[in-house]
Amino acid sequence: MAVKEISIGEALGFGWEKFKANVGFFILLLLAMMVVPFAYMIAAAIVGGLLGFIGYAIGIGEVVTVLVMVLIYVGYLAVIMLLQIGMIKIPLGFCDNQVPKITDLLSGKDKLLTYTLGSILFFLIVTAGMFLFVIPGIIFALMFCFYGFLIVDKGMKPVDALKKSAEITKGVRPQLFLFAIVLWLVNLLGMLCLFVGVFVSLPVTFLATAYVYRKLLMQSEGAA
Repeated sequence: MAVKEISIGEALGFGWEKFKANVGFFILLLLAMMVVPFAYMIAAAIVGGLLGFIGYAIGIGEVVTVLVMVLIYVGYLAVIMLLQIGMIKIPLGFCDNQVPKITDLLSGKDKLLTYTLGSILFFLIVTAGMFLFVIPGIIFALMFCFYGFLIVDKGMKPVDALKKSAEITKGVRPQLFLFAIVLWLVNLLGMLCLFVGVFVSLPVTFLATAYVYRKLLMQSEGAA
């Protein structure tokens, strides 16, 4: 049986090279990631304010206010999930030698429900593990860390994506733990550089993560 392995240096090198070749694209991408939620909240506040005014005018202001707040919150979560899908889809495109577009950031509406359900399952599993003296939570997080990639990349259902993630990470979870620490340190360094550094560190770490996913998936399928 073939032994799976990852190279942290190789993954970061891939991320750095792709970033250098597409600096302008990634700067615009990160700006879009910041602007989209902000624009949504402004639009939601305006519409919510108008609906609240109408509600109070017809005597059901409290009901309308609560309903609007719930809808705004649900909509905000949907926007965040769409951005997460986009930040999986775009790095995968670079891994496949494609030329992603900024609009790809919000192009995952067809995966929104599945990805959201998968994220809820992942959160519940990891949270339950954290209550079991923390270490099981860390193990679960490493085991299932690629569920989102599998939903976006392979169109898997949430449970199938979690199972497949457990399969492709088997045997390399200690390496993935070290990889996660390195990525955290890279992004911490980016934040310490007056936050300007995150415009470099985030794209590099996103690309590196997609690269590791692709490598592990290929190794797993090759072994099978």
